[in-house]
Amino acid sequence: MIFSERSKAKLRHIERNPKVSLNFNTDEDGGDVAVIGGEAKIMDAPPASNRVKAYLRKYREGIKSLDMTVAEFSATYKVPILVTPKALRGFVE
Repeated sequence: MIFSERSKAKLRHIERNPKVSLNFNTDEDGGDVAVIGGEAKIMDAPPASNRVKAYLRKYREGIKSLDMTVAEFSATYKVPILVTPKALRGFVE
């Protein structure tokens, strides 16, 4: 599950072509690359509140690095997107 701001190009792109790639953070030197390919679906309804709470708890530090509070993030990134993984590729240095 990821979240997006409303009216962003990525939402229009997903509606036209749901195939996506998610690139995970690398190590400090740009190695240890992992990319998940999958299909994205913009959800019609918000996810269960316990899932949202778990997401916000997991990414609390990342949200802080955006100079946002959890409340600000929740108010801004309102569109839930569900990504179903189909493939994994990457390399480790």
